[in-house]
Amino acid sequence: LVISGEALIHAMKNQSVAGLIVDIGEQCKAVVACRVSPKQKQEVVTLVREQRPEANTLAIGDGANDVNMIIAAHVGVGIKGVEGQQASRAADYAFGEFKHLRRLILVHGRESYRRNTTLILYNFYKNMVLVLPQFWFGFINAFSAQVIYDQIIFQFFNVFHASLPIVLFAIFDEEAPPDQLITDVRSYEAGQNDKYFNLWHYWQQVGIGGFQAFVITVLCYYGLELSFTYNNGFVTQYWVSGLVAFTACVLLTNFKVLLFTNSFNFLNQTVIFLSIVVYLSLIHI
Repeated sequence: LVISGEALIHAMKNQSVAGLIVDIGEQCKAVVACRVSPKQKQEVVTLVREQRPEANTLAIGDGANDVNMIIAAHVGVGIKGVEGQQASRAADYAFGEFKHLRRLILVHGRESYRRNTTLILYNFYKNMVLVLPQFWFGFINAFSAQVIYDQIIFQFFNVFHASLPIVLFAIFDEEAPPDQLITDVRSYEAGQNDKYFNLWHYWQQVGIGGFQAFVITVLCYYGLELSFTYNNGFVTQYWVSGLVAFTACVLLTNFKVLLFTNSFNFLNQTVIFLSIVVYLSLIHI
């Protein structure tokens, strides 16, 4: 489909005609808008965003006349060239040659989507495992507001014990070599089809976290507090049960990162090991 700037002026005045252009453009392999002003470039991007709210738009340009279009798109890409730096300064991403767009989308875009969705789902899981034992413990203590965890080590959970492993995963993990992702463009469909982030995966992680929290609470209370006795005849204090439950949370959340990690290296394994060692050292202080 080829449409001129003059034709766009008339089309944009009528919403039904503008919507028809979008419908026709979806059936074409390419749409070329020629002799258009900077404002019209922006209007075309805005039109697509309004007519197709579920679509993600990307605008790429190399000059000052592309700035409005770049800003209007979901993702703006600027090319540093002879026409100045205005486009690259207004863009979300900038590079020197157009050929790098393929790597930006198929490698960095695809992997960023996968890593960030895994990070989000992991945080839901991690917090369910950490917080729900306190909820389940409420059925045991008649909801007396008695906490199960020692408050000092509880405050350190998201700071020292379960933070760095997932951060390093979200930065460095690679599911496949970049050359393979560039060659196999079908792997990019994972983001288009919401393969890694959808309601099923959300409720799956929430359910797994809730179930594991329930198992931790039951085993730590009925397996320790009601089963173990000291030489003086007293049973184990509930603080001991809480400490064992918190230890299980630390171990589970760190080992969980290993389950979905694709590229193992010295750094991520060392950080997971140190997260556990720091915790074990802290409870002995």
